[in-house]
Amino acid sequence: MPGRMPRPRKGIRSVALRGAIIAESLLVGFVLDQIPLTVTRLSRTAITDPAPAQPAVWTLLEFEAEPSHADALSRHLSSGLASPGWYANLDSGAEVWVIFPGRVFHYDRADASARVEVSNYAHAAGVPDDQCDW
Repeated sequence: MPGRMPRPRKGIRSVALRGAIIAESLLVGFVLDQIPLTVTRLSRTAITDPAPAQPAVWTLLEFEAEPSHADALSRHLSSGLASPGWYANLDSGAEVWVIFPGRVFHYDRADASARVEVSNYAHAAGVPDDQCDW
């Protein structure tokens, strides 16, 4: 009918926040159940050059969430990541969150100096260069 707006299909929603978590990076007992996530991909992959504290096979959980959950999600993940050498990341296109055990970096993607600061922190935390891919 003319003038009538189409209704969105069920199950389709606009999500601007994307992230990834490596299951092996999480502390035993960590639970994430208060922040709704939509799993977009689950995969297992062999790592050719893991850091000393990392296993050679990872389970990668890629997800989407509402942008309004970014800060709460990053804080919660920060409390559940193992140390050393692990991180998780979130991305809204224009903004980046890089999450380490006990520390969260949030910056505008265009801010090159902020990315360098996070990379320096990651290296000091034991993250290999080739894993700094946020």
